[in-house]
Amino acid sequence: MATHHYVGVRGFVGESLGYVACVDTDWVAWVGGAAAWMVRVRDPWIGWSRPQPGARRKFVVNHARFLMLPDVPLPNLASQTLAQTAQRLR
Repeated sequence: MATHHYVGVRGFVGESLGYVACVDTDWVAWVGGAAAWMVRVRDPWIGWSRPQPGARRKFVVNHARFLMLPDVPLPNLASQTLAQTAQRLR
């Protein structure tokens, strides 16, 4: 992350989740994120009342960072990584 991502290795605020995509034992991609503290349009759309976001935020995932290592010539690596991450989150 420090070498290849423009944001670097700064951590997330609050609870966060990250996944590493591997081929054999080599890391080829990384996906991570944390739920935003408050999103004015998200909370009413979900149907949360005023006190609910604090207790339920842990069930929301925002995709904050995505890194594919540049020297990995695998076709559809981004799509495969994001699809497998979405399946794990269910």
